[in-house]
Amino acid sequence: MVQPAVVVLDKDGAVVEECLWSWKTMGIDEGKEMEPVATQDWDPPPREVPLVVMRPLIDDLLPSIKERRPVKLTAAMTFNK
Repeated sequence: MVQPAVVVLDKDGAVVEECLWSWKTMGIDEGKEMEPVATQDWDPPPREVPLVVMRPLIDDLLPSIKERRPVKLTAAMTFNK
């Protein structure tokens, strides 16, 4: 399975750990990609979605890099129950 990821390097080529993101950095074990994860507080309404639909919020990508913090996440698609 191809997984989305964000890897940011500083001017010396070192990984900026605060900006590193992938499904694996979310603490989900291999084979559990359909496990529900909570959406973030800033992304109302609160809900749980399968991990495989979580993606970095593109509008927050550059600000998060400049601020050296984790990028905000959002669900790439929604599911009706």
